[in-house]
Amino acid sequence: TEQAFPRDVCVHELFEAQAARTPEAVAVTFEGTSLTYGALNEQATQLAAYLQRLGVGPDVLVGVYMERSFDFIISLAGIWKAGGAYVPLDPFNPSQRLLHMVEDSNVKIILTQGHLQGKLEVAEDVSMISLDEINRQKVVDEDETAPIVEREVQPHHLAYVIYTSGSTGRPKGVMVEHRNISHLICGYVKTYNLTAKDRSPHLAGLGFDATVWEIWSCLTIGASIVLVDEEARLSPEKLKDWLIKHKITITFITTPLVKVMQTLEWPTHTSLRYLLTGGEKMTTTPVSPLPFTLINYYGPTETTVVVTAGEVKVNATNQMPPIGKPIPNARIYILDKQMQPVPIGVPGEICIGGLGVTRGYLGKKELTQEKFIPSPFDKGERLYRSGDIGTYNADGNIEYIGRIDHQVKINGVRMELGEIATVLHSHEQVKEAIVIVREDEYIGKQLVAYVVVDEQQEHMDHILQHYMTEQLPQVMVPSVYVFLNALPLNANGKVDRKALPVPDTYVAEEQVVHPSTSMEKTVARACQELLGTNNISMSDNFFKLGGHSLLAAQFISRLRKTLDVEIPLRTVFDTTTLAALAAAIEGILQTEQRAKRLVLRSVERTSAGTSLSFAQQRLWFLDQLEPGSAKYNVPSYYRLQGAL
Repeated sequence: TEQAFPRDVCVHELFEAQAARTPEAVAVTFEGTSLTYGALNEQATQLAAYLQRLGVGPDVLVGVYMERSFDFIISLAGIWKAGGAYVPLDPFNPSQRLLHMVEDSNVKIILTQGHLQGKLEVAEDVSMISLDEINRQKVVDEDETAPIVEREVQPHHLAYVIYTSGSTGRPKGVMVEHRNISHLICGYVKTYNLTAKDRSPHLAGLGFDATVWEIWSCLTIGASIVLVDEEARLSPEKLKDWLIKHKITITFITTPLVKVMQTLEWPTHTSLRYLLTGGEKMTTTPVSPLPFTLINYYGPTETTVVVTAGEVKVNATNQMPPIGKPIPNARIYILDKQMQPVPIGVPGEICIGGLGVTRGYLGKKELTQEKFIPSPFDKGERLYRSGDIGTYNADGNIEYIGRIDHQVKINGVRMELGEIATVLHSHEQVKEAIVIVREDEYIGKQLVAYVVVDEQQEHMDHILQHYMTEQLPQVMVPSVYVFLNALPLNANGKVDRKALPVPDTYVAEEQVVHPSTSMEKTVARACQELLGTNNISMSDNFFKLGGHSLLAAQFISRLRKTLDVEIPLRTVFDTTTLAALAAAIEGILQTEQRAKRLVLRSVERTSAGTSLSFAQQRLWFLDQLEPGSAKYNVPSYYRLQGAL
């Protein structure tokens, strides 16, 4: 799979060359505002000079604590121009997790935005520098601006350190070099024939390595990047409309979203040529043709974003698609426990070689030696042991089967179950804990925590849920808590996972709060259909019932179609019970109806009027019960033939 690419230059140098060729071309747009290549390059250069005066150089790490913005991209380019490497710190992650990353990576400089200043309580020896419009002028004094040191950074130097879930309960940093990225984006551009006419969104999470892929594959060829708003990012329907509206030509979207998007109704023709997906096992295929090519990707962070790709074709039998074949400059081996290749069709561990294999784990020499091993097939090359199980098919495609250990992916996020259990253990009331994944036909993958506590308290599940939400991202917080007197053990004294009881989500009849209004009934019905259960109380929380962020998007989509009302996705997260959610939606509905209601001019009556008929009374009553309902509208159409 070898393919030529410029091995002696770094990614930002490819960007600088493009900025010199097309300084007036639009590099990035967001909500009607644009930033040209020339302006982006100039601001990044100024920032680089400032960072170099602070001591930033090769392999020096700089934190980036920002939301999706122009500043985020300027910061990445500026850090690279200074010779340093960045550590993404997504503000949407819990502070405790981010503080561990800051401490573990030993960053002493963190670039941020004005409105985020002070939200992350770092140690005194760490400098938080704001890059908003006002403070940027203070960062670089025109009279003191020094030229940046040319060519100090080389392709073998670090480009970024990104953190993934760790089995010790702490995330571990993966060290990625410039040459790892260069081969990836150059191969990507050639594979899809990308040009300056292409438009691609930046919609990956800021702590997700796909961000590198999205941004720099475009900014090295003169194409434009469009920043997506957070509301559209997690809603399949809204994201589809957003892609069409902004004339996006190629995009990467995580698997859980694509599973829904491939079932939506698309226009016959659209600007979108390629929709790339990955991050989780693709279990379905389109059952009808799509107006774009769907590509399924696979790859661990340790091998730079992706290493295999395969087209997902229409399949009426809905057969699970493979993860494809190795991308340019990647080598994939399926090996047994003795590190020998297995025959075609026989499962083995997916081991990865090639130019995407990264330096290893930051500050974890033993773990690096364990996972990054000398290749038995190519002298001088290293292989990364992914821990994933797969098989080679006769046609050269690879099928992904699952994980060797208990590392899992839920909603596109890779996590160690041990990390979640460790955080759970840290609660003062918890004696023992284990976290597993259970899969449900309706809900999908669900984290279930089995807990032994010192003393069972009332609402202990709510207490632990609140505690975990403060420590971990929402996707890593268990949906269900099962309390046991002791964890079951096998003959070897280890926890017998097979003996763990299936969670009993049944709610006693006397504890059930039944829906009492039309809106509550609508919300309960949508919840029952989506989660596949009738055992729902209006006092339940959507997420405790097994919901997660992507199911929340589908939940809102169902309610939007039923009620014809625009409901912000945040509403599901901000309400603690289904009853509160119904009340919030009722408020939104009434607000919209008041806005739409025509102002009527009062007319003086000349008589006492006429009593309503029973049919009219029924219509009046239903309108009072559910204002603005379209239930009694009668749609009709006429087909006319001939000239008009």
